Amino acid sequence: MNRLVFSFCLCLPLSGCLSPPAVPSSLLTRYHEAMVSRSPAERVGTRGLDLLKPVATEYLAPLDIKFVEDPETHEVLRFVIELSLDEAVRRALVNSLDIAVVSFDPGISREQMLEAAAQFDAVFFADFTYASDNEQVASAFAAGESKTRTWEAGLTQKTVTGATWAASWTMTRTWDNSTYSTLPKRYEPVLLLEISQPLLRDAWGQYNLANLRLARINHQITVAQFRQKVEEVITEVIATYWALVQARREVRIQEDLLFETTNTLRRVEARGELDATAVQIRQAEAATADRRARLIRAQKIARDMQDALGRLMADEQINLLSGCEIVPTTEPLDQLVQLDETDQLLSALQFNPLLEQAREGIAAADIGVRVAKNQQLPRLDLTASGSFGGLAANAHEAHENMGSLDYASYSIGIRLEYPLGNRVLRSRLRRAKLRRLQAVADLQNTADLIAQQVRERIRQVRSTYKEFQAHREAAQAAREQLAALKDVEELRGRLTPEFLQVKLSAQQSIAASESAEMQALVSHNTALVELARTTGTVLELNRVKLAIPTAAGPPAPRTSDNISPGDTITHRTFLR
Repeated sequence: MNRLVFSFCLCLPLSGCLSPPAVPSSLLTRYHEAMVSRSPAERVGTRGLDLLKPVATEYLAPLDIKFVEDPETHEVLRFVIELSLDEAVRRALVNSLDIAVVSFDPGISREQMLEAAAQFDAVFFADFTYASDNEQVASAFAAGESKTRTWEAGLTQKTVTGATWAASWTMTRTWDNSTYSTLPKRYEPVLLLEISQPLLRDAWGQYNLANLRLARINHQITVAQFRQKVEEVITEVIATYWALVQARREVRIQEDLLFETTNTLRRVEARGELDATAVQIRQAEAATADRRARLIRAQKIARDMQDALGRLMADEQINLLSGCEIVPTTEPLDQLVQLDETDQLLSALQFNPLLEQAREGIAAADIGVRVAKNQQLPRLDLTASGSFGGLAANAHEAHENMGSLDYASYSIGIRLEYPLGNRVLRSRLRRAKLRRLQAVADLQNTADLIAQQVRERIRQVRSTYKEFQAHREAAQAAREQLAALKDVEELRGRLTPEFLQVKLSAQQSIAASESAEMQALVSHNTALVELARTTGTVLELNRVKLAIPTAAGPPAPRTSDNISPGDTITHRTFLR
C-alpha cells in the first residue's frame, strides 16, 4: 500500500499545467499585435458612401494638401498631395484591410494551443446524494427503512504520460431501523486514490502531446501566412506606386506629343495659302485627333492607378472617395543592381514563407506518423487504487478512525486489448506515412518553383535594365532626329507630304521611345521588389522597417532615394 501511495505521489509532478511558449518579441510580432489591438481600420459609417470613408489614425500624421489655382481667375482647379514611396507603404501597412483580416489568424491559433494544453488541467468535482428507502421486510432482523446522505468531492487530472489520476473524499451518513444494528446512525468517511496508466497505446508524451504540438505548428503556419500577406501587400503597393509614376509620366509624354502635333497643325494651316495642300492639312488633323485620343486614354489609366493605390492605402485623405490628386515624389532607381544568384537562392530557401509553411507541414506529418504508430500498439492499461476508511456514530470519530490508516484497502489490475487483424490501425499508419511523403514532395516541389522564380526574377532585373538603357538611347536619337528635321524645315522652307509624314512620325517616335524607356525603368524597379518577395526579404527593405508603426528600425545609410549617380549598388545594399 505504501508503494502505491508513493507511485501516486510521483505522478503528480507530471500533471502540471502546460502553457504555449512565449511569443518572440520581433518586429513582425509587434506589428501583428498592433494590427490586432487596433482591429480593422475604422470607417465613418456602415451605410451609404460613409462605408468607404476611413477615419484618421493616431499612427499617422496628416499629409500636406496643396492646391493648384487658375493663374487668371485664381479658381482652385485641383487639390494635390505629394506622396513618397515610404509614406505610401506606411499608410498601407497601418490601414490595409487585407492585412487586418489575416492578422487575427495567429491569435486564433494561439487560443487553439491553449485549448490543446487545457486537456491536462486539473478538474474539481463534487457530488451530493440523498436516498430514502421504505420497504416491507420478511425478517425482523432486516432494516425496512433507511435514509442515506452522501457527500463527495475531489480532483481528477490527465497527465502528459496518458495517466488519469483521481483523489476523492466521500462521507456517507446512514440511518436505518434495524433492530440489531449497533450503530443505527453511522458516518463512513473514505479517502480514495485512483490511477490508470496506459503502457502501450495512448501512452507517453509522443501521443498525448501530439495535439499541443500540432497546435504549435499551426500557429507557426499562421504567422508565416501573416508575413506572406504583409509581403504581398507591400509588393503590390510598391508596384502600384511605380505604375502610377509610369502612368503620370505617360500623360506628360502624350501632352508634349499633342502640343508638338498641334503646333505642326497650326503651321500647316498657316501655310495653306502658300504650299500646304488639303491632303497635308487633313493628315496633320488626323495625327492631332489620334494623339488627343491617346492622351485621354493615358489620363484614364493614371486615374485608375491612383484609385488602385488609394484602395491599398485606405487612408483618410487618400481613398476611393478622395478628390485629391496623388503626386509621387520618389523617383525610380535607374542604376544596375549587382545580383549574386547563389546568394538569392539561399535567401529564398531560408526566408520564403511558402517554404516555411511546407517545412511545418512535414513536421505535422511526422507527428501524425508517430501517433499512428502508437495507435497500432495493443492496449495495455495498468490500474491501481487505494482507500482509507472509517466508521463511527459521529463524523468526528469517523474521521479519526480514517486518519489512523488502520482500515486500508487497495487493488491493482492490468487489462490487455488487441483487435484481431488490426487492419484499421495499420491502414491509418500507412496513410500517415503516405501523407508525410506527400508533404516532403510538396516541399521539394515548392523549392523548385521558388528557385525557378528567383532565376526568372534575376533575369527580369537584368533584362529590364538593359531594355531601359536601349530605350533611353533610342529616345535620345529620336529627339536628335526631330531637331534635325526642324532645322531642315527652316532651311528648305517648303513643306512636302513626305516631309510632313516624316516629321509626324519623328514626333510619335520620341513619345514611343520615352514611354518605352519609362516602362522599362518601372519594370526594373518592380522586378527588384518581386525578387525580394520571392526571396522572402521584402520586410528587410529599409523603407518597410521605417514604415511599420510599432518599431522603427535604425536608419539605413542608403536607399533608392539617396544614392548618388556614381555609387556602386549591390542587391544587399538595396534590400537590406
